[in-house]
Amino acid sequence: MNALTGSLIPLLVAGIAYQLSHRRSYALIAGLFAAVDGLLLVESRYALINIYLLFFGLLGQWFLLLALNTRGEQRWLRLTLAGG
Repeated sequence: MNALTGSLIPLLVAGIAYQLSHRRSYALIAGLFAAVDGLLLVESRYALINIYLLFFGLLGQWFLLLALNTRGEQRWLRLTLAGG
């Protein structure tokens, strides 16, 4: 389960980079940097609990950025999922 969570982090980083810049190239570069980061590989491989803190923190930021780009009922749903 830790390896699965760790493998989703580069996708979250790429999603956050895309929401900030709206450029696919920046999102791919950010996801690539997160994928080859040694600390993330070690934490997900050795089943350290920090990987979950990082995953849910990035997930909350991604939902916040999605909420800022939408309006109406979906905005409130995404803000709720972001934790705020």
